[in-house]
Amino acid sequence: MHTSAFTLPTLKKITILISQSMVGGAVGILFWILLARFMSMAEFGEFSAARSVVNITVVLASLGMGITGTKLFSQSYIDGDWALSRGFRKSAPLLILGASLICFLVLVGFHSTIHDKSAVRLESFVAVLALLPLYALVRFFGFTNSAHNAPALSSAIGGLGAGALAVIVLLIFAVVQGYSIGVIGAAGVCGVAMAITLFLHLYLSLKIEPKEIKKGVRLHTIGEWVKCGLPVAGAGLFAIALSRGGLIILGWVQADAEAAARLSSAAKIAILIIGIASGLGNLYVPLFARAVSEKNPAHVKKLLLVWIKTISVPVVVLAGVMIVGGEFFLGLYGEEYIAAYWTLVVYVINYVILSLVYTCRPLYQFLGCSRQVLIIFGCAAVFGLAGMVVLGNMWSDLGIAIATLISMGTAGITIFFLCLRKLKTL
Repeated sequence: MHTSAFTLPTLKKITILISQSMVGGAVGILFWILLARFMSMAEFGEFSAARSVVNITVVLASLGMGITGTKLFSQSYIDGDWALSRGFRKSAPLLILGASLICFLVLVGFHSTIHDKSAVRLESFVAVLALLPLYALVRFFGFTNSAHNAPALSSAIGGLGAGALAVIVLLIFAVVQGYSIGVIGAAGVCGVAMAITLFLHLYLSLKIEPKEIKKGVRLHTIGEWVKCGLPVAGAGLFAIALSRGGLIILGWVQADAEAAARLSSAAKIAILIIGIASGLGNLYVPLFARAVSEKNPAHVKKLLLVWIKTISVPVVVLAGVMIVGGEFFLGLYGEEYIAAYWTLVVYVINYVILSLVYTCRPLYQFLGCSRQVLIIFGCAAVFGLAGMVVLGNMWSDLGIAIATLISMGTAGITIFFLCLRKLKTL
């Protein structure tokens, strides 16, 4: 059965998702503020550095299955053929678990040879990296639930829900432990919160999936899915490496846990901006996938224009608030974190740029240009990480932020213009 998939997002859905993203982001910041208060600055930096490895590796462990699934399900809604989607629904989570296990073993083995030269102890690294499969599966089901026409609920679970659970579990743990938490305790808090979040995503999947995907013939083209997903995962890996790589450089190359703590505090506040784009992207990305599947460039262009108009107002306003009140927000972590003000300003500028072009990367991938995206972000990662080492040695956390802005901003803007050029040829 053919279904016309194109529609513009309603104001109600847009408002709900922006509100959820802002509240969820604020709750996430509250979690990190409380965590910083309950930990020493050195331990908070150690945990932040180890968590950054998880944030980077989760993209690789996900194998690009989120975007691949969005593309598959969107096509099934259009042409009514669910055989491949049924097979993907069963196989993709198992592929992600296998990839997570391999990444865990490789990274723990590597870190065991260098942990004494870094700011992250081996036991801390193992405890935090054990969260990898939970984060990878939550990421995957966030994509697929959005593809099944539930972007608001999916965003609520993965954003506001996960953040609120983390705060609640942290407060319970803090009371039991006397308001003093170590790195392993912090990993346990995140593990409990993410396990509940994953359960909620699974429950939502069972409720919203169409009946056609649950019963019938299953086709498995695992090699094709992995071939399609790996360039997506690679590009995402390079992008997140640019975003989080500074913490790894400060934690491993420079072994400066306090600088890592400052960088983490500034990034966590500024990331609220990209959080709005991410939440709203849960609504727009499936729409882009369906418009591309319908081979309708006019719809794609209209969606892109509406995206830029919609996202620009909240992110610019929020950026102004962060710049004006930056010292106050950093002071919530502790007085010693106020020194990261200019780091915060640079991150704010970076995330405003990336928010405006947020949907261009998945759109360019849907248009058949996954390899080009991989090359662009690969080059940006090489130059960006090299810049972080150089500028980080000169200006510590501020230098890291500047290198991040230059590399990520250049990559994002490049893909935006390539998207526009590609659309002219459709």
